[in-house]
Amino acid sequence: MSKILLVDDLPDFVEAEKAYLEEYDPTFKIDTITNSESAMEVLEREHFDVVILDIMMPKKDGLQLLREIKQKFDIPVIIYSAYVNLYPPEELLQQGASYVISKPANMDYLISKIREL
Repeated sequence: MSKILLVDDLPDFVEAEKAYLEEYDPTFKIDTITNSESAMEVLEREHFDVVILDIMMPKKDGLQLLREIKQKFDIPVIIYSAYVNLYPPEELLQQGASYVISKPANMDYLISKIREL
């Protein structure tokens, strides 16, 4: 089983992605968070196998959150965003992202990357 934290500021998106991923692979257990502050709180309390993280979020963007996650936790992070062009993918990978995937992505591809981690 893979326990996944999906962080994106769009509530409808995270719920749709959660439903799709859990239907596609019933071994996935997905929690959703719609803001950066709550993401860190949840990561402090619970263990996750993977974080899937958006870049464009209010208050604290995905790069800032990626840095914080990698400083505090040994957990793989997939950047999954329609705005991956805000930062060069090389920078995101240097900051600790395992993969940088542009939305919308082929779900088979996203799932294959989750399983690789």
